[in-house]
Amino acid sequence: MASKQPSNTNSATGASAKSHGTTQGQSGNTNHSRPADDSYWEDRKWDVFNDVSYSPDDMSTGATYNQKALRFIKLMLYVVTCLLVFVCACVSKISFFLIVSQIFIEWPTAADAGANGARSSPTWFLSLWIVVSVPHALSLYRCCKVMMFRNTPWPSVGLFLLVVSVETLHTLGVYTFALRVLPRIDAVYGAMVTSGICFIPGVMRLLNHGRRERWGVAQILLDVLAIALQGTVFAWLFLTLDALNAGIATASLICISLSYWETFVSEASAIPILSQLGKTRNEMRGARHKTYFLVNVWKIVAGLGITAFFAGVAGAPGGAKSIFGDIPAVVVYTTIVQGAASLLGYATVRLVCKIKIQLFSFSLPIVLSTLATVVLLCVRCFFRDPIVSLLPATEEFYWNCPDKEGSKNVTYIMEYYGWMWFFWVASQFWITSHIWTPCIERLAKSNKIFVRPFYCSLLFDVGMQLNRARDERKQNRELLGGIRNTTLGIIPDTLDWDELVNSKVSAEEPSKNLDDITTLLYFCATMWHETANEMKGLMKSIFRCDQDQSARRLARTYFDRKDDDYYEFEAHVFFDDAMETVGGQRLLNEFVRQFISTVGEAARSVTGAAYEPTYQKIATPYGGRLQWELPGGNQLIVHLKDQNLIRKKKRWSQVMYLYYLLGWKLLDQLDGSTAVKQAAADNTYLLLLDGDVSFKPAALLMLIDLMKKNINVGAACGRVHPVGRGPMLWYQRFEYAIGHWLQKSTEHMIGCVLCSPGCFSLFRGSSIMTREIIGRYNNKAQTAAEWIQYNQGEDRWLSTLLLQAGFRIEYCAAADGYTQAPETLSEFYNQRRRWIPSTLANIIDLLLNSRSMVRKNPTISWLYVLYQGLLLFATLVGPGITFIMVVGALTAALPTAATSMSSAWVCFIVNLTPVVIFMFTCIYGSAKTQVKLAASLP
Repeated sequence: MASKQPSNTNSATGASAKSHGTTQGQSGNTNHSRPADDSYWEDRKWDVFNDVSYSPDDMSTGATYNQKALRFIKLMLYVVTCLLVFVCACVSKISFFLIVSQIFIEWPTAADAGANGARSSPTWFLSLWIVVSVPHALSLYRCCKVMMFRNTPWPSVGLFLLVVSVETLHTLGVYTFALRVLPRIDAVYGAMVTSGICFIPGVMRLLNHGRRERWGVAQILLDVLAIALQGTVFAWLFLTLDALNAGIATASLICISLSYWETFVSEASAIPILSQLGKTRNEMRGARHKTYFLVNVWKIVAGLGITAFFAGVAGAPGGAKSIFGDIPAVVVYTTIVQGAASLLGYATVRLVCKIKIQLFSFSLPIVLSTLATVVLLCVRCFFRDPIVSLLPATEEFYWNCPDKEGSKNVTYIMEYYGWMWFFWVASQFWITSHIWTPCIERLAKSNKIFVRPFYCSLLFDVGMQLNRARDERKQNRELLGGIRNTTLGIIPDTLDWDELVNSKVSAEEPSKNLDDITTLLYFCATMWHETANEMKGLMKSIFRCDQDQSARRLARTYFDRKDDDYYEFEAHVFFDDAMETVGGQRLLNEFVRQFISTVGEAARSVTGAAYEPTYQKIATPYGGRLQWELPGGNQLIVHLKDQNLIRKKKRWSQVMYLYYLLGWKLLDQLDGSTAVKQAAADNTYLLLLDGDVSFKPAALLMLIDLMKKNINVGAACGRVHPVGRGPMLWYQRFEYAIGHWLQKSTEHMIGCVLCSPGCFSLFRGSSIMTREIIGRYNNKAQTAAEWIQYNQGEDRWLSTLLLQAGFRIEYCAAADGYTQAPETLSEFYNQRRRWIPSTLANIIDLLLNSRSMVRKNPTISWLYVLYQGLLLFATLVGPGITFIMVVGALTAALPTAATSMSSAWVCFIVNLTPVVIFMFTCIYGSAKTQVKLAASLP
């Protein structure tokens, strides 16, 4: 039966506080700092100007300067990235047109070539091929890296043929437009025409409406108008060029625009062919790297062949081979400038999209660069003033400027249909308007930000706008469950996609809409005999999260603030061996009583206010439960395990809360359809904690970000810092840095993390709710090997099960957690006596089952398995190498050992003796004897 804990306040304390307050007033003390006695403020509730939470330390000069410095850094980051994207986009496009302007339609004679200087060099063809091929080469490198360390699927034949066809047309269109069309148009109009590659994307945008999306009349009219304005580009080409070249230019623009089809298709489209293309795009997400590994090679080779063909058609001296002749310095410099500007601009765009400052640092500068490029070229061509020069240029080495009558006057733009460019730009802005409404998580993967790998050198500004992925969360639920690597436990294998996406929840359960699923966290801490200081560290972390969550809830409720990081949580502490027998009754032991007193101390330390928490005591079949309501409204529940009623040890505590929180509270108690339960499971996370860990809410949010970015991530771990004092801590800090931080970073990059430590890790609920994970994790050990693997390192065993099920484990170095490290050799040895055998057992298990893991887990490759095998080999031979080195050192140190074989054997036996003694002690001695002997050995 539940009962309230009585309060400890009494009248004597209040009287003392009142007397204390009178004394303060009589003394005339004007010090406004907070008195040491908190009860002083309890009698001054009438004073509305009293701020009991004020502390002079909170307004320290250092903290104020840090906040100002942080704001200044953020402001400078906005400004610098915005300017960098703008400048790189302008330089990339202007330098590309400078290269194109040096290419002749018909090659000049020898006399004319001498007059033209560097401009007559056929190596400009090679320069153009290089700048166009740079993004393909970088994409090829990325594909090779992913293929080496990821187990990605091969594309189907139909998908591969589709991609090859589209990319071949794109390559043919880019080179034809650059080598055939642009040399016949001056640079000003060439820059204008590049805004006309949005015709096909505009048509796809018009047709790509979801089956359940409203077709707004205004939106449809604007789409149709944008397509019509894009069509005027083709009309302008036929007005300006002859019919043949105009037709070639029109075909080139269409071929180029076809390559951005992925941005404007969706599986939810009402048009069957676009819906099928959406499914094809989803299929290509997994097979993109192997597809583009072959496609990039083809594009580089095909581009070189097309370049050589146009060089031969232009009549370059020496034919197509002349493009590999002596390269003038100006060709090298211009190529480097164009390639560096494009690559730096792409890297900056990717950065600003990842850190969610896209509007100011990508959308705005990339749109302005389209306008600025034409303006700068007009200035260069009409005035030819070296003061406004962006690149070194002479009369011979210059852009292809208008040579018609009146070209020195800006009105030339208006006279030769240049006014149509404003319509092209306006339609381009409308078709690419999705760049102004970004909706993506922080630090998102590049394949979620951009549809195509890297950039297009010819169309950096327009290409980046078309390449920016559209956010279709309102149209499509494909990230909810359509791209998993495994079938999750609560979703049947026969579930249809339409049933998952179009679940009938709005009419029957209006509050259970899929968009309303909130991130739910369960803090699961295990305790045993922790000290008061260790308990206080954990409780302070929980109260900090309570403050953070409460502030977010209030801002969301009363100020209607949209918070992508909003979460709700419950804190659960599972106390092993929490009862003791006193007078024939099972009562709370001293550690539980110590924990109860720690709760109030931690609350007062975090909140800075007087807080006397009350709790409920509830009897349970496994012992008992204590339940607090935290100041922010969240729940703290402590489960007291009686070892006479339930199994003790950490693994069985984990099994207990896995079944309780996921099996009972989520599946049995949550009402809703299958899709709602699946979405809830995907957004339910277990934060596994030790009883001595400390962390901040910011670290927790970073782990959640990792989980939200990829549905196949089953767990994420932070960087754990050992804290304490003494020489053992100094060693462990070095060991953690090498064996944990660097090792986990390496595993994260080339494969996936093998162990998510149970002291500070976040697990996805749906990833654990499978029979092959939780069904095996609760097995009892039957053999010695199973006992080592199951019970000596619970977190390692759970991580191995996740990897075998096909999930990924990631590492976040920015999420810091702090844990108490062993400070004595005996504690350290006892800890490592559990960790090392468990690590070896799980790595051996991985190697023995490597074939099935490589097949089932896309983040584990054969190269990664080889890497782990080499580490295991080094671990096994390490002690033997150390032993031989010590023997060799003694042999070299003793004068007689170098000349006497008997002395060398004496050194060997001297070193072997303690090893043999310790081996027999480990086999036949008790754990305490092993620890004492290990501590006594040198």
